[in-house]
Amino acid sequence: MNATRREADKAQAALGRMLRQPRVLLAVVAAGVMFTLSMIMLAASMGGAGPRGAQSQGDVAREKTGAPLLGNIFSFGADVRVMKQHVAVQPIAGAQDASRGVAWRRKQIPAAKQVDLALAVCSSGVWNLAEAVLKSMFLFAATDRHYVLYMFVIDGDVAKTADHFEAVIEEFLDEKPLLSFELQVLPASSDKETNFFKVCSGQRLYIPDALPHVDRLLYLDADILFLDDVSKMWDMFDQWTPNMLFGLSPEKSDEVPTNLQYCNAGIAMMNLKGLRSFGLLAYAKDLYTRKVPLPFFDQDIFNRICAESDPAWSRCFHLPCSWNFRTDYIFTPGCSHSSRPGGKISLIHGNRVLFLREEATGPLQHRTRAFSSLAKKLWEALAACRPLSSCAGKMLSTAEEHVRNEREPCEFKSPYFPDLDAKPTTGWTIPKPADGNVLWKYANGTCVNSRLALQLKEAVDASRAKLEKS
Repeated sequence: MNATRREADKAQAALGRMLRQPRVLLAVVAAGVMFTLSMIMLAASMGGAGPRGAQSQGDVAREKTGAPLLGNIFSFGADVRVMKQHVAVQPIAGAQDASRGVAWRRKQIPAAKQVDLALAVCSSGVWNLAEAVLKSMFLFAATDRHYVLYMFVIDGDVAKTADHFEAVIEEFLDEKPLLSFELQVLPASSDKETNFFKVCSGQRLYIPDALPHVDRLLYLDADILFLDDVSKMWDMFDQWTPNMLFGLSPEKSDEVPTNLQYCNAGIAMMNLKGLRSFGLLAYAKDLYTRKVPLPFFDQDIFNRICAESDPAWSRCFHLPCSWNFRTDYIFTPGCSHSSRPGGKISLIHGNRVLFLREEATGPLQHRTRAFSSLAKKLWEALAACRPLSSCAGKMLSTAEEHVRNEREPCEFKSPYFPDLDAKPTTGWTIPKPADGNVLWKYANGTCVNSRLALQLKEAVDASRAKLEKS
């Protein structure tokens, strides 16, 4: 009887926390609340939900079909769910650690609307980076999707990582009552099966076999900052041809034809089903066995697979550079998807420790310094802002102040490249390259910053307009 009472008290406390959120309060009528509590009491008296993290096979089946699990979650009306549940996760063969999963399912979302992502978090030293990935994703993500993040960690670190990020995500989602999300923390495979890579660093090669139930996935480096809805990148899978295995962005400016022959793999769309058929891991091991030079490890392997296709690069989708924006696009003639009118930077990739260093790094620092400084300030503003709903406004004020105080501002009244005939690059050739001298000027860090400030203002204005309508 004491166990039953504890279950009821826990349910009432959780309901109280949710009712302090205005959106939920407006959605729940008093009769519905009493009915929900009575159902939970009934479930508790019939045996309850079992220990934390435990699920029967029936529970797992119902979770997959979207049916409610009495005792684990509340349901308000037909589609709003307001409590998390711990879910069963497929184990990784040969790992010491058991995988851990927790889901915050808020709606009945069809499987076709699920977005699968992967992130390698190889030590607690990068937890702050991974938290910013999640926070920025939640800030801009559409609420009509169910997001599943597979977080790969060092074998032995699963429990502490899962506990940490469960609490972090819970705080973020308190303000996103309609966002449906699932975290699965799994032990990394790469450090177990080969000595070709440092611990965890080659995880991308193992993902197809580690997740045999997943057909498509977005792989993300931990040093990124979302400035747009990640589901827009996911929807680009609809543009793929059947033989495509990767979606990658050029390493340097997509305005220069020769730059389209090598890509950065820090952000990668991956056809896992196709890569299992291709034999990605066996292909990689063969290259290392034959001592093929691979200075950039798995990134080089991805590029070889793309280049060796017939016709060349037909296995790879051209992911717009706006979804992997790096300083490389500033010390080369720019990113066509962000410099054109209406363009934006959808994701900043903070390679070369961009978010953590005070000084610019890499080539032509006099061109990249202004952007490097603003990118770091945006990351810091996001990391510090509370509540989540205030973050876009804080990032906007940070960008506007930075642009106002720049010593050498963008030399153009409008920071967007004016040649409307020069379209963004979408394939692996450029039929009509734009004027490189003009592109070079618009690619300068100060003009990039001006575009970023305008982009954030548009996002904040749209959010405010939406709130006013509601």
